[in-house]
Amino acid sequence: MSWPGRNVKHIGSDMPLKQIPTARTYLVYALPLHPDIRFLRNPRTFRIYMFLAILAVAATYFGVNFLPSLHSYS
Repeated sequence: MSWPGRNVKHIGSDMPLKQIPTARTYLVYALPLHPDIRFLRNPRTFRIYMFLAILAVAATYFGVNFLPSLHSYS
């Protein structure tokens, strides 16, 4: 957003839009590696979380590649 006579720079505006979902996917997969997260010690909860992590990868793939934008890989 820009006002006349003022150059406003938003936080994180230097990061390309296709890297934001990728960074979010990395964070989703890095969460179970943290030793203090107790709810993922239950095998059933861990499997559900990993299934949701796979869905995050699929959402990143389809969101970056198939949505019409200038930031697609194709």
